Amino acid sequence: MRELQQLAALFAQGRPDLAGVLARELLQQFPEHGMLWKAMGMALQQTGQPVEAMAALRKAVTLLPGDADCFYNLGLLLIKTKQPHEAEEAFRAVVRIDPGAADALNNLGVLLGERMALEEAEATLGAAIRVDPGYAEAYNNLGLLLTRREHHAEAEAAFREAIRLRPAYREAYNHLGLLLERTNRESEAEAACREVLRLTSDAPVAYVRLGDFLYRHHRMDEAEEAYRAATRAAPRSEDAGRPDPCHIEAYNNLGMLLTDQGRHAEAEAVFQKALRLDAGHADTHARLGRLLHKGRRVIEAEAAFREALRLAPDSANFCFSLANTLIAQARFHEAEEWYRLARTLQPTTHLFLHSLLFQLMYHPDKSLDALMIDYRDYDERFVQPYRKAWLRCDNLPDPHRRLRVGYVSPDFRKHSINGFVEPLLARHDRSRFERYAYAELAGEDDVTVRYRGYMDHWIPTRGMTDEALTERIRADRIDILVDLAGHTSNGRLGVFARKPAPVSVTWLFGFTTGVSAIDYHVTDAIAAPPGSEPYFLERLWRLGRPALAYRPPPDMGEVSPLPALKRGHVTFGSFGRSIRMNHRVIMTWSRILLSVPDARLMIYSSQYQDDAMRQDLIGRFARYGIGAERLDVGCVSPAWDAMRGLDIGLDCFPHNSGITMAETLYMGIPAISLEERITGNGLGALMLHTLGLSAWIARTQEEYVEKAVALANDLPTLVRLRADLRVRMEKSPLMDEEGFARAMEDAYRAMWQRWCQS
Repeated sequence: MRELQQLAALFAQGRPDLAGVLARELLQQFPEHGMLWKAMGMALQQTGQPVEAMAALRKAVTLLPGDADCFYNLGLLLIKTKQPHEAEEAFRAVVRIDPGAADALNNLGVLLGERMALEEAEATLGAAIRVDPGYAEAYNNLGLLLTRREHHAEAEAAFREAIRLRPAYREAYNHLGLLLERTNRESEAEAACREVLRLTSDAPVAYVRLGDFLYRHHRMDEAEEAYRAATRAAPRSEDAGRPDPCHIEAYNNLGMLLTDQGRHAEAEAVFQKALRLDAGHADTHARLGRLLHKGRRVIEAEAAFREALRLAPDSANFCFSLANTLIAQARFHEAEEWYRLARTLQPTTHLFLHSLLFQLMYHPDKSLDALMIDYRDYDERFVQPYRKAWLRCDNLPDPHRRLRVGYVSPDFRKHSINGFVEPLLARHDRSRFERYAYAELAGEDDVTVRYRGYMDHWIPTRGMTDEALTERIRADRIDILVDLAGHTSNGRLGVFARKPAPVSVTWLFGFTTGVSAIDYHVTDAIAAPPGSEPYFLERLWRLGRPALAYRPPPDMGEVSPLPALKRGHVTFGSFGRSIRMNHRVIMTWSRILLSVPDARLMIYSSQYQDDAMRQDLIGRFARYGIGAERLDVGCVSPAWDAMRGLDIGLDCFPHNSGITMAETLYMGIPAISLEERITGNGLGALMLHTLGLSAWIARTQEEYVEKAVALANDLPTLVRLRADLRVRMEKSPLMDEEGFARAMEDAYRAMWQRWCQS
């Protein structure tokens, strides 16, 4: 057809718009002409109409089943429109038609790698290279695949070959630098980053990549200068008149660096600058949201994440971040929906499920049976698949030898949990136990120095994959591995799922971890009474005493006189986190205030340094008839002087306070606790029971109100308790560090002997 020659000429002249018009006219006459549909698809593709182009090319491939170009262009469009499975089939069709189609083999290999068909992907990329030995992009993609498979030497060779073939190939230099960094060849990695800067005329990109490298290696001043250099560099010519994406990335990464350094005002100014350049950049809104959340400006953070999601509604990370702001406001039902959406969008990301499981423990309206559905799902998805790969532990099965105990935690630093962890680690018998710390820390502080002193071996784990840490623990020949974090931030339950030690234990996490690979959950008969076994996937190991000991901070000071004697009214209070302020707690505490008309309520938490959060909480109490004048909502650190202003502590529920309850009692302040769930969540009840104060443990919300009101009306009892509660606590098992350490060590020994017998 002469018209086909006209179409070819129009494409050659760079006029796909006119080619599309002509093709459309000709299709009116020849609706089943495959080449016209192909031309139509190409014209639509080149004029930025991918959906219409796909429809045309789908028609073309049905009419021209042997045309490799049609299938190839269709595959490119399917990639662009995020339809990887159909794109894979299109490229397979190309290869069937033309086994020597190197570009199709390269794209097919990349797609196979993305869906984790790693062996087939490697073979396919290898085929592309055999067809075209000078194909630098295929070598680069092969290097990425081999890096993912942890075949580091082969990956390095592939990247270096890509660079040999294309000496100015900056992407290959970037990937080589990351690989060298990953294999602890820092100086070579930095050289690769700087080579990109030397080679490229695209200075913003190169400076950003160099900044990223320096940032990861905590060379903050140099990283900051690299990012600032990127913001000063001229925008790329193709971006003239539009914000340069690399400038935006530089501002965003600079903002994150400043955030990490605690320079929040500077970071906020940087993010605002980025938004002035491009108000529609979703990631900038999200990073601003993270800064605001870190600065306790939770409600502003929520607005930032909602704007990010408006711009990028399919971002699992943005859904997750929004959920975190909602849970800080105790908006459980909304938070759960966003956590679950994040999981749906990105089902293989463990972090989303960790956070969901953690917040479910605090959910005021969930039954234990409902909670267990998600915990068992976690086990099925992220633990059971590793069972077949568990390796036999060949530790010497001597029941009486010195044992190697490994503690895994992200919290060997200043953290509220120190008051429970340090008594055990400080009192360990070194002659019987060799202690290893697997420390998941981004930074260290003066408390970390103390923890280092408790240990025989200190292993930083930040940046180690679960596989790498598992191998390290096996190489250390750990006998008993202890989890101290559960589903809290930066925990390493993925390592426990791989069963790296003969005996594994979890302690302090109040509920089941949902990891059936963990052998034992250390608890006691009060925190987890008989009948709670169905709600743990680990075997319960109950100590014959409280499964904790408390060490108060040295700066708490003395117990004060009862404030009510001077003020003329009772002050109730809680110093727990805002996640605990659920609707049932607020309703119950409001009923207490209505029953004691002159009483006040103090609620202090770090989240309430933000006025918007304070006003929100005050408004929630107002719905139950409690005026703002009866509430003292705020934040102060350290909290001891403010805590001295309490007469009666109020424990939250359904998940009781832990360290906060211990601090309250140690300050001579009696507290009311609701024992509602028969699981390890009942630390408040455990402490009160141990102190012989079971009368303050309620079984229902109504009883909770009654006990609080009765105590408020009994000033002589409050005065007496204020005087002797600290002494009573110091003489109790709650502060018997030596007794607790020996009980834990005896438990470890019995667990070990059981393994030896097996």
